[in-house]
Order: sequence, then structure tokens, then C-alpha cells
Amino acid sequence: MINTAWASALKLDHWNAIGTVNFPENPLYHLQEGSPDFAQVFQDVFYRASYLAKAKAKTYGNRYRSFGVSQI
Repeated sequence: MINTAWASALKLDHWNAIGTVNFPENPLYHLQEGSPDFAQVFQDVFYRASYLAKAKAKTYGNRYRSFGVSQI
């Protein structure tokens, strides 16, 4: 389903889009406040999502898209 949406966004057929999306081993987190493992799960979620906000490495305003890899 995600691969199909990604293929559509890239204007590729389904088979050519395979491999363009990374699905991690553990793609889901259940973050429930008050659970015994809340702090650890929160830390794991924060770590996984932190690459989305790495403003230092992103380029803005020069009409170019900034692609790279996370150094976490």
C-alpha cells in the first residue's frame, strides 16, 4: 500500500518503485502514557523520528532539495 502510493507520487509503476522506500525492521511503536516501558518507547520513537528535524543539515531557500543521510 505504501509502496503503491510512493510509486504514484514518483510517477513510476509499482515494480520500478520497489526498493525506493525503506521499511525498518520495527516500523511500529505503541506509546502509551503510564505504561511501565513508556520512557524507553518514547526514547526509541524520538530517536527514530529525530532525523526529520535535523535543521542544521538541511538547505532552505536556494531552490534546491536537500537529500542526504542521517548521521545518528
